[in-house]
Amino acid sequence: MLGVPALILYLSIYGKEDLRSRMALPDSYSAGLAMLSAVSFTMAGSLLVAFWLAFLTSFGFVPSIPTFISPQTPIQYVLAFLLAALIPAVSEELLFRGVLLRLLQKARGDRMAVYGSAFLFALLHFSLEGFPALFVIGIVLGWAAVRYQNLMLPMLFHMVYNMAAVTINASETVPSITIMMLSTAIFTITVRVWLRGEDKERT
Repeated sequence: MLGVPALILYLSIYGKEDLRSRMALPDSYSAGLAMLSAVSFTMAGSLLVAFWLAFLTSFGFVPSIPTFISPQTPIQYVLAFLLAALIPAVSEELLFRGVLLRLLQKARGDRMAVYGSAFLFALLHFSLEGFPALFVIGIVLGWAAVRYQNLMLPMLFHMVYNMAAVTINASETVPSITIMMLSTAIFTITVRVWLRGEDKERT
């Protein structure tokens, strides 16, 4: 429902050659940092959401309990990878970092484009409980797209993050505060290194 319209919109605005150039395989160093950042943010994001929910409940907000995908068999894990990780990552990155970010860049510049597309990314997930984590993800992926002029890196982060979250949910374990704090430190460091990549020529 999202991926096909996003692809059509992208091609109608930027064309096949542009898409081909932005779907080039990244170098292994950048890809490794993207994946490490994604995995660590599954825990760091949980800590952020915990603080956010504590803030909301202090005002009487009662959070809803989402339904998590919890695969148990190899076939279910394959389906979860396709339906909860790969397809959403490709579809959403085409729309938010491929189309919306670049339209906002042209109108408002890099900074406003990154934060504006991140806000829309978080808002359109329709999850008040998950909003801050989604907003942070949107910011990170927005800057990655701007720095590297590449969509494969945001897609890779997005896919790995989603699949790591599914795996943690399936394990039915609750990470300790120590693990969440350590993951937050790892995420902060890896993102800073990852996004220190040189700006490419803007189009």
